[in-house]
Amino acid sequence: MGRHRNPEASVERVLEYKRYLRSIADERPFGTLARVAAVTGVSAGRVSHMLNPEKGSPIPETHADALMNAIGLKSKERRRFVQLYLRAHTARESAFPSLLPRPPTHRRISVRIPVSPSAELDALIDRTVHRLAMEVVRSIIHASGAQPPEGDDENFDDLQFVDDTDT
Repeated sequence: MGRHRNPEASVERVLEYKRYLRSIADERPFGTLARVAAVTGVSAGRVSHMLNPEKGSPIPETHADALMNAIGLKSKERRRFVQLYLRAHTARESAFPSLLPRPPTHRRISVRIPVSPSAELDALIDRTVHRLAMEVVRSIIHASGAQPPEGDDENFDDLQFVDDTDT
């Protein structure tokens, strides 16, 4: 025997996430709906219809993530909306690219070196080793013909020193 969804329960769940999203949109500054329309590429009237908590028509999966971004949902609000949306639909979380984990832009390695006679020399050595390591990485990536990571300059200029002297 197949499992059938209760259409009334499904419509109520759609209305629940639409009420939630609309309540947040109503708290945002004037012009938010126009911004949502521009981001989603639909008319302001269509956006109003999508967010109308009196209409049982669901928000298309293709617009859900863009709506969250354009309305400016905070992290907790996003999680709640996605929870409500997924409960109402069979959509997968992959329908919300802004919630997917981003690939790391850095990894960490450590090098044990002897302590120098002064803190100033230690700082100079740290900076020099870090710059040298970044240049080696940049040269190897470019020489390999591989595409550098997106935001190449950002990634290579992000200086983070970690004192691992106890390890």
